[in-house]
Amino acid sequence: MSAEQAHAVIEKMKSDGAFRAKVMAVEGVSARMEIIKAEGFACSPVEISEVSGALADDELAGVTGGIIVGGYMGMNPEAALFC
Repeated sequence: MSAEQAHAVIEKMKSDGAFRAKVMAVEGVSARMEIIKAEGFACSPVEISEVSGALADDELAGVTGGIIVGGYMGMNPEAALFC
């Protein structure tokens, strides 16, 4: 059930600009989670992170594999840490 709640948070963040602005206006995970919980959602930051990083089946079907030849595709190795 918490995964469903986390998915609902992500969907509300995508569709409700006022909610998104309210959550993003505060700093820190705990302060943001207080707002999310006050809106009636019951999930953890870890669950939100897991759901937001998961691909739907149709998205996964569009992913292709690949290989980087030569390390960092001509990038400075330190710059690759921020990509």
